Amino acid sequence: MDQMSQKESKISKVLSDLTIKKIIIAVILLMFVVPLFDSDNYTNNDESWDYFVVNIHKLLYLNDTIPIETVN
Repeated sequence: MDQMSQKESKISKVLSDLTIKKIIIAVILLMFVVPLFDSDNYTNNDESWDYFVVNIHKLLYLNDTIPIETVN
């Protein structure tokens, strides 16, 4: 019962306040930093159809080995 009736010491109060502040800062920092690692920010999410069309265009119009008239 003695331990339950004792109040929180000054040192434990300071340490718990400091820990809470560090955790809050870490959570806020993570909220701003994690979206920077999202791949959608840095890459283009083309569909496979887009790649197909671009490659066909390159093959037909930029390649001189296949005459465009032979393609139906």
